Amino acid sequence: MRADWNFTNLKTLQLATKSDQGKNHDTCVQLSSDAGVDKLAELKNLEKVHINKTGHRITEERDVKWMADHWPKLRRLDGLDRDPNAYKWLKRIIPATLQLICNRG
Repeated sequence: MRADWNFTNLKTLQLATKSDQGKNHDTCVQLSSDAGVDKLAELKNLEKVHINKTGHRITEERDVKWMADHWPKLRRLDGLDRDPNAYKWLKRIIPATLQLICNRG
């Protein structure tokens, strides 16, 4: 990848893993500042985040506030695990126009 590429106009971010020969791996995307999500702060035009074939963690309310502050155009979050706290924070902090597409659970 070229160092001068600019992704600030990115509208869709898809985070996914592939299993190795059909084996399940315990992989997780941690959507927190502790895990380095702050490196995505410049994606101000981000509208959709898809989390496929992997778990995720939203462990603190401050992480949802970070998403609201840095991704103001976010309207869809796919692959959300049914974590009651994360769901509650997202519905309260992110605008009502946000669609939450949940995994079974």
